[in-house]
Amino acid sequence: MLNSVLKSTGLDKENIYRYMMDVKVILSLENTTRFPVVKLPGSLLNKAKVTPSDKYFFELAKLYGYNVTYRYFGELSFLPEPQPPTLHSIPLSRKESYQKTKPTGCFWLFCGLIILGGIIACGALESSWGVGIAAAAIWLLLFIILGGGHEVFFDKKYKEKNVPYSKIERWRLFEAAELQYRYNLSYRMDENDKRREYLKQFTNDKKIINEHWCSIKKRLWKESSKAKPCRNELKRADNPKRGIKEDAFFVLLMRELHNYVRIDYTVFGYFPDMILNIDDTCFIDIEIDEPYTQDGNSIKEIHYVGCGDDKRNEAFADNNWFVVRFAESQIEQHPTECVEILKSLVNFLLSGNCESLKKFDRIAGLIQIKCWTKEEARLMAITKTRNNVSFRKRKDLETSNHTQYDDDLPF
Repeated sequence: MLNSVLKSTGLDKENIYRYMMDVKVILSLENTTRFPVVKLPGSLLNKAKVTPSDKYFFELAKLYGYNVTYRYFGELSFLPEPQPPTLHSIPLSRKESYQKTKPTGCFWLFCGLIILGGIIACGALESSWGVGIAAAAIWLLLFIILGGGHEVFFDKKYKEKNVPYSKIERWRLFEAAELQYRYNLSYRMDENDKRREYLKQFTNDKKIINEHWCSIKKRLWKESSKAKPCRNELKRADNPKRGIKEDAFFVLLMRELHNYVRIDYTVFGYFPDMILNIDDTCFIDIEIDEPYTQDGNSIKEIHYVGCGDDKRNEAFADNNWFVVRFAESQIEQHPTECVEILKSLVNFLLSGNCESLKKFDRIAGLIQIKCWTKEEARLMAITKTRNNVSFRKRKDLETSNHTQYDDDLPF
């Protein structure tokens, strides 16, 4: 695909290559089969899937306020010089069509019946009127039987024939061809002058875009990541139910991203575990998924493949939110890495630089785990995986958090 894009655009190869690498990184983040699950905003995903072209890049530059040509025509070629007419180039004849008609169908049958009826009637009348009337009745019956349901029509065909031009007609055609030649010559000169002027501007525009391409690209990703207006959708939630790992992870996030962390909100009819609000323009829904919940003796499998989380993710993505879902085991075993993943995503939203997403992709690849099925969630519930591992590590993590962060929180 890169080679086809390089051929179809006039921008520097290095700029196009960097753009395609950014697209590759963005598209690689979308993941629904392994934790951390990532769902990208719809607008960002659509922009990354656009087939790049000169016209697309020119429209972006114009949209973001750069002084480039408003109308784009591409690499226009110059019109060739018209050839002057000669008398030998004037045709000697012209073709005219004419119509030829001939009867078809049952026409000859009807003619035969009429002649036969006339002969019978004349012969019968010479004998007596009664015989003539009887003959006419028999002929009419034959006419109805043989001719009934048949049509008589005429076949029309159009043919062509050559009609020679006279000397006067050929001279008039030659004069008309000379007038058309002079008009084409004048039109070519005017049109090529316009194209020279346009191509000069086109070359200058490409220079502007190449010089500012890095800024244009970053602006594109930042604008595409902006969420739809949702201030009326964000509502405070009272007494929310929190997971085991939320409080410990909340402490880590507040240390690194305290300006952006929001909790206890409902949005689009759902309750996110945590939200990162970046300047009221970009939002990240953070979820910590457990394989099952236990309420007394009742155990229920949750967050398994096909449980309905996809529908929830789509609701956020349709409103241009990011969704990042961590597994509970990732939060307890790799809390620092989870925070670094979110920090790299925030840096991308603030700067539009896809280098931050490369860090996101690299760290996520180190800690990723496969999404569980309902059967696997049931097995973890039966073997009490969370009790055997999570509770022990939770105590160690909380102790570490108190000793490490109590005195240096930034608020």
